[in-house]
Amino acid sequence: MAGAAVVALLLTGCATPTVPGARPADATTRATPKPTPGQTDIRVIEMVSASYAYDVSDVKEVASHSASVVVATVERIGDRAEFPSNDGSFPETEVIIRVDEKLKGEAPPAGVIIVQGGVVTEQEAFEAMPLERAQKSGLADRSVKERESSLVRFVTAAPADLAVGETYLMMLKTDPERGVYALGADGYAVFRQDGSTFTNMITRQKLTTEDLRDLLG
Repeated sequence: MAGAAVVALLLTGCATPTVPGARPADATTRATPKPTPGQTDIRVIEMVSASYAYDVSDVKEVASHSASVVVATVERIGDRAEFPSNDGSFPETEVIIRVDEKLKGEAPPAGVIIVQGGVVTEQEAFEAMPLERAQKSGLADRSVKERESSLVRFVTAAPADLAVGETYLMMLKTDPERGVYALGADGYAVFRQDGSTFTNMITRQKLTTEDLRDLLG
């Protein structure tokens, strides 16, 4: 079955996330095409596990390994994701933020950050992986038309779950080679504002900007 084939394909080799990146800040986010009948139900593909080089449950660790820490409001989330390369890596979605306060480092240029995961077509997934893997998955046996008419949503093991209009404390990394900003450790690097405090939706930890300044020294 095609769905099972895609799951087997997309979960292969995704245990350790790479540092995400982005297109140039002046690039236009792709709009989701008008769904065809075959695109009304988007399959969800989850990364089965994730590993990090430090303790992501420790706020101080995440902050210290981040190039910048900001309080920002999400203004737009791209409808579509893109693969940064054709090596089977996880796709990335562009997010536009308005930086309200800088606590460490600089704000992302033009307010553009990248979040791992998002929606792509089976055809895009097919094109982003080695042919051998595509053949093993069964995607190579499907027609281009079939692959283009089916969407899949990639979700990391620790999703950020951002929402337009919400304000967050974000801990960001940079990719020097691509010159872009991205969440430092997926959902562990995002704390949603709730009054005067910020809460991480994975660990349920709460902190204020003053707490974070103390942690950063």
